[in-house]
Amino acid sequence: MVDKNDDENFDNRQYFELKYLHEKEPVTDEFVKAYYLHLVLDHLKETRFNDLERAINEFLTEKVLIEIRIHGGMVISFKKALDEVISFLRRNEREILGDIHAKGDFE
Repeated sequence: MVDKNDDENFDNRQYFELKYLHEKEPVTDEFVKAYYLHLVLDHLKETRFNDLERAINEFLTEKVLIEIRIHGGMVISFKKALDEVISFLRRNEREILGDIHAKGDFE
């Protein structure tokens, strides 16, 4: 998990995107889920991993904000939304990797 404080968040594009998407739909965070899905699929394509778990683990530890701190110190956690996306990926691993392979995105 990428841990960012307010000063670092000022320059972090992901921070602003998550904040904006959460404000659009704060109850279900459907936009946040779509954003996370896009990010993790891009990561899978970029890394060319044939192992979904490896790609997910690297994504979770190096590439993604799981919570943000907004004005006044309030913390907004997106862990539930991210967990739902990761669960979806794991349930559909064969199809996802198959689609990426079929498009020639892997060597």
